[in-house]
Amino acid sequence: LTLTELRLVHCLLETPNQTVPYAKLAQQLKTPTDNPKTIATHMAGVKKRFLDADEKFDGIDNDPGAGYIWRVPSA
Repeated sequence: LTLTELRLVHCLLETPNQTVPYAKLAQQLKTPTDNPKTIATHMAGVKKRFLDADEKFDGIDNDPGAGYIWRVPSA
């Protein structure tokens, strides 16, 4: 993962199973805007890297209009 991707993952992992708003994710990108398309591009890269390591990975979900969620399966 790139440094930017690591910052996004860290941001998601801070509050698992809760939506992280676009504005908070944008802060990790160091951009002045919380443009969902820009964030989606970076999150697609993050998901791809995790899928490259584990083709069954499904831990990151989009919460349309709100942000992204790191899903932790319940035991």
